[in-house]
Amino acid sequence: MRLRKYNFRRLKNISNLRSPGGYSGFLLLLLFLSACGKENPEIPIKDTYAFLGHVYDWNSDGRRADPRIEQLPFDTYKGIMLGGDVCAEVTRDIETVAYIDAIFDLSNPLTFYALGNHDTRNGNLHYITDATQRRDFYVHYHDETVFIVLNCSYNHVDSLWAKCDAMQEQLDMILTTLDTMTSPNLFMLMHQVVWGYCEPDMDTQTHANDERSVHKFLCGNDTMSRFDMAIYPELKELRARGTDIYVISGDGGQRSKKYHYESPDGIDFFISGINNSLNPDDTPPNLLPVVNFNPDSILLFRQDEIELSFDWEFVPL
Repeated sequence: MRLRKYNFRRLKNISNLRSPGGYSGFLLLLLFLSACGKENPEIPIKDTYAFLGHVYDWNSDGRRADPRIEQLPFDTYKGIMLGGDVCAEVTRDIETVAYIDAIFDLSNPLTFYALGNHDTRNGNLHYITDATQRRDFYVHYHDETVFIVLNCSYNHVDSLWAKCDAMQEQLDMILTTLDTMTSPNLFMLMHQVVWGYCEPDMDTQTHANDERSVHKFLCGNDTMSRFDMAIYPELKELRARGTDIYVISGDGGQRSKKYHYESPDGIDFFISGINNSLNPDDTPPNLLPVVNFNPDSILLFRQDEIELSFDWEFVPL
């Protein structure tokens, strides 16, 4: 069976991508990437970044990722963006972090790990930072691209409650980076969907697993430290200066398999996550009204090796 030719371009609706009968999700991903590489030799497969969110295995004891994720050919990709909740209980014991490290090579500068509530709720944050050799929030620059990796679990899980100094440091890092950067590309990576108030028609409540746009980046009750108030105006100014901006949250997959919103200013927002290791017969009662068992997808970004700009696509898992 021959795969149709696809150009790797921005598509808000990719419902025309369907899995050929008889192919596993893993084989389809390999074939799709191979086809793209042949059709676009100037953008080789090695220049692909994969974003993976909410990938824990519902059937494990909290120490494993979805088995489909374990099988993906991560040496194919230029970089991996982890959108949090990699396992259900990441920091309960150090062996789980070692397992994640063995899959994703956490100390690789192009493996980005944006922590979620399941990654941090057991404390022991040093298990992760020792493996990544970086803080739980940081900035990285590579190939004309700035990556801002955030930890939005502050004041969300008990182990990160009222860490006011760290929260201030993170917000200062964000604002300083946005104010001074001149790169043509910016990725902001996070787990929680904290940006849903930025535009009135984003409708993130029906797409995020747990919509948290009330999140404040500083201690206290001042709403001026929310993403829409403190960060979004700076993003719009940066976009006006010509930077392409991708804001990506990994807390998806339960209500919606893929979400993309382009703001009036041309800023791209995404929610991407998977959930289908959950057995429909074992669905928790609180999820029954909203759980979505449509096919899971992962989000891929490919960088033109000459222009260094990005195209993106949701690809069936």
